Amino acid sequence: MHYFLATIVFSTLIVVTFKLFAKHKVNIMPAIVLSYVIAAGFGIITNHKAINITDIYQASWFSYALVNGVLFILVFVVFAYSTKKAGIALTSVSSKMSVIIPVLSGIFILGDTAGIIKITGIVLALMAFYLTFRKKKEGGTRPADLLFPMLLFAGTGINDSVMKFAEEQHMQNSQEIYLSVVFSIALVCGVFLLMLSGSWKKGFGIKEIAGGIILGLFNWWSTIMIIKTMGYYDSSVLFPVFNAAIVCNAALIGFLVFREKLRLVNWMGILLAILAIGLISIGG
Repeated sequence: MHYFLATIVFSTLIVVTFKLFAKHKVNIMPAIVLSYVIAAGFGIITNHKAINITDIYQASWFSYALVNGVLFILVFVVFAYSTKKAGIALTSVSSKMSVIIPVLSGIFILGDTAGIIKITGIVLALMAFYLTFRKKKEGGTRPADLLFPMLLFAGTGINDSVMKFAEEQHMQNSQEIYLSVVFSIALVCGVFLLMLSGSWKKGFGIKEIAGGIILGLFNWWSTIMIIKTMGYYDSSVLFPVFNAAIVCNAALIGFLVFREKLRLVNWMGILLAILAIGLISIGG
């Protein structure tokens, strides 16, 4: 349970960090790339086992780490474009609704149990995501712009499913080195995208360095904690509860700290998420 609580805390801190990036006009892409340097380096430094490059390439989990590493950075890029093209609300809902993919893969591939109480909780969690992020309409969305939320939905869901499958079938006691490899692969992809997009030309100052270090540490701890949590919970329990908790925390922090307005429908979503967490926990 303490792993799970730590995962929620650090994941919430990542949301707050991105909010502060926007507030203080931090150049996001360089900060993100630096965060992968910090996360990968921290994982290598804290790993207590000898690291052999050949063993990593030959490990049964390497192909999964490769997929996770590439998706880590691609999902971020798609998230950024989706926010620009389709808006924050639709992007957030797409990201969180992707929980249905690891839930279904857990039930049909990994053999998770699915009683009526758990299924009811999962459905309520999906409804809660939508209600919590629902905003007043600020203009229509073109059908073409929906491509990015759809890609985000698929990418996030597949990324979570691959990580869960790798943890259950291949990682054994290699969680730290696995995650270090994932962040290293994401770093290489991030540097390539940084150079390709020319984002580095916009500036890489003290704000980007400080933000990258903080984000990297939060990213490492949130991800290693959720990997450790995967060993104790089914996908059909873990991901709905985790996402519902993050949605609630993000909404409440936005309201209390950043003075964001919440409508009645948003409060209904928060309460529904709490109810969903309770049902999924009981049904798990």
